[in-house]
Amino acid sequence: MRVTDRRRATVSVHALASVLPLLLVPMAYAELWSFASLVGFVLTDLSILEFVAYFALLAVLHELIHAFAFICAGASPRAISFAVSWRHLTPATFCHQPVSARAFRWVVAAPLIALGLVPSAYGLMTGSAAVTFWSAFMISAAAGDVAILHATRDLPAGHPMWVSARPPPGQLGPPPP
Repeated sequence: MRVTDRRRATVSVHALASVLPLLLVPMAYAELWSFASLVGFVLTDLSILEFVAYFALLAVLHELIHAFAFICAGASPRAISFAVSWRHLTPATFCHQPVSARAFRWVVAAPLIALGLVPSAYGLMTGSAAVTFWSAFMISAAAGDVAILHATRDLPAGHPMWVSARPPPGQLGPPPP
């Protein structure tokens, strides 16, 4: 696969991962419970200011989960930094110490699981419109993480490959001896 084809595929995965949760999770909720209760939560129980505040809080929590996962993967807390791309309104967590490809995938997936998939299952099982609503947004917010998982899918999990969020040039490869 050529580099341009791989980039297009990653962009397509990112776009689908952004939109699909906002459609599929509410559809599942409507099938199990009632679409009216979900719409009622959004229209009556949630102001724009509350939405922005909760979303910002959950975005910070998302990045803190990445940081915690990097530490669980063996990185030093001092090797972790945070940044915001104001151009894209995107927060990011960086680890300046490489971790294995397998650990990196878990680091990338951790917020998707903790803030998206598990709460979504809970919201759908219990009929909680609020939990279902926010979990759909958190799954959607993890679209960049899904694109990273897609882009790193060919890295062998068992191979001693090292991946860093910001590797120095030439540092993507086997660990130094």
